Amino acid sequence: MFLFLTKVLGLIISGIGISILIEPVLLPRLVDFCLNEKRVHTTGVFKIVTGLVFIIAAQGTNLPEFIGILGLLQLIGGVFVILFGVNKAYPIIKWWEARPLLIKKLFAFLYFFIGAVIVFNIV
Repeated sequence: MFLFLTKVLGLIISGIGISILIEPVLLPRLVDFCLNEKRVHTTGVFKIVTGLVFIIAAQGTNLPEFIGILGLLQLIGGVFVILFGVNKAYPIIKWWEARPLLIKKLFAFLYFFIGAVIVFNIV
């Protein structure tokens, strides 16, 4: 069950990476959608649940340390989103918006690559 969820999450991560790689203007829209005042706690809970799924499923993958670390990072990120909310996120968002297009595309490719690694390392 958790391996299946991990694979689905990996596909979603890869899909987001490809979408941003093709159309970088989707990144600020996605961030605005997720960090809306009404959705910020939902985003945090989603990150926590995603992190727990990765941590639980890590032992059933070919790269348990990698998946476990990703899960831990998601879990920590979710807690921070809930604790600090939108106000602390905006400086980070503005910093990302100021980055050159090439940097945004490189990180979108990295996001795609991480999703693909997740999908293809499920036993």
